[in-house]
Amino acid sequence: MKKFFTVRKTVGIVIFLTFALLWGSLSAGAEGKKTKQPDPAPAGDDYGAYYDEAKARTKEQAAMIRSEKTALTYVRIENLREVSVSERADHYGTYDVYVDEKQTEYLYLLDTDVFCGFRMSDVGTATPQQEAIPQEKAMAIADAFLEDTRANSNAYKLLSCEYNELGGYYDIKYYFPVSGYKSDDIFRLWVNAQGEVTSFSEFNYQRYDNLTITAGQRSEAAQQINKTRSSDAQKISVVDSYISVNDSGEVVLVEVVDITISDGEDSITLREMYTQPIKGADEG
Repeated sequence: MKKFFTVRKTVGIVIFLTFALLWGSLSAGAEGKKTKQPDPAPAGDDYGAYYDEAKARTKEQAAMIRSEKTALTYVRIENLREVSVSERADHYGTYDVYVDEKQTEYLYLLDTDVFCGFRMSDVGTATPQQEAIPQEKAMAIADAFLEDTRANSNAYKLLSCEYNELGGYYDIKYYFPVSGYKSDDIFRLWVNAQGEVTSFSEFNYQRYDNLTITAGQRSEAAQQINKTRSSDAQKISVVDSYISVNDSGEVVLVEVVDITISDGEDSITLREMYTQPIKGADEG
């Protein structure tokens, strides 16, 4: 039986954006949520955070941030997508959340043992970058963590490294390429000002391990996207482009584009996202 927190569809996008920053505000107060019995929501309305009484109460996590195996306790399920898991082709975007005795949260792909991340209860405090460890050292720590965590660490490519002074941590991202192309399988971790990894996530871990895409297939999808863009645009700049899978299970090319439109005197730039299925992509 599922028991739901008072989270509804109308805030689904807020939850998604918050958790895109790893976990965010829904993680705050996790200890209280462990024993809370929230009001039920309509059957099938599995958005946001909810509690499933059928879930195993405990789980054991292999040593990673602790020196030995850690006993975990189930606290809730988090759905980070705007569409219910029952209406999607797979479970990616919905995760079982467990905590250890120090209230570190561990996320597993729904109903599996696929480990997709952890978040310590204290990820960092506001620290000027000049008082933090150097970026080069943070990167070395991140590289070592990736190597220790993923057997195929050499396949990952560095995406970005930014310092967050308000949170006091380096936000470092790698991506897992699909046939050489960027995907939304992002390995993200936070290294705090003292050099400790306080959070990491890979919400699409193993999703594309058996996926192959040819240059011709990707090119055809990009051409289809070009045909749908505004004919009034004076300037088009592709901001981002990556491989993903939509809620129906189709392999797609996603392009984020800045489009500038002008009437000769004034101009406006709009950011738009285009999604096009990649025909013939092999998931075998």
